[in-house]
Amino acid sequence: PEAPHPFMNEAYFFLGKNYLDPFELRNVLLKRSDYFRKRYQADYKTLNALGKFPPAFGLLGATTGMISMMTQLSGRPDQIGPAMATALVATFWGIAVANLIILPLADYANRVVQEDQSVRAMIIEGILAIREGQPTVIVFERLAAQLAPHLRNELKEAYNISTRLDNLGTLEGMPEEVSAAGGNPKVG
Repeated sequence: PEAPHPFMNEAYFFLGKNYLDPFELRNVLLKRSDYFRKRYQADYKTLNALGKFPPAFGLLGATTGMISMMTQLSGRPDQIGPAMATALVATFWGIAVANLIILPLADYANRVVQEDQSVRAMIIEGILAIREGQPTVIVFERLAAQLAPHLRNELKEAYNISTRLDNLGTLEGMPEEVSAAGGNPKVG
């Protein structure tokens, strides 16, 4: 079955490779995780940098409007209002575009990076626990400790996990390459 996160599919694949000891398995998974972190952070940094430009253009528009207004002071006073309005509108749009669109997108991109890295770290920890032969209940508790209590209960119900120590259970939906007995990968 397809895993809920693409990184989990990769992790399952490497779990089945006997030539990777736990140390090398961790290194491979961390490097792959780090690649995505860097890629996603580049998006965040780009958006954050873009957020600096609209206020600068707004300031440029405000300066242009003020210059236009100053040139009208001695000649046509009826043009002062529209020139001042241009200056204020340019400032408004510069601030609005940066603070209502671009910077919130940058914050969202950063939040996505953080959440994705948390999920990837949990996947790595779970895969390594399975490699160590930890019982399902231990793997579950180790990973569930990082979740909010209501999410722990949802997971228990979704995967029909009993966390009693006398019933070590198995995770439903685990790939066939990982045996139910202890969660160790099959040697192929």
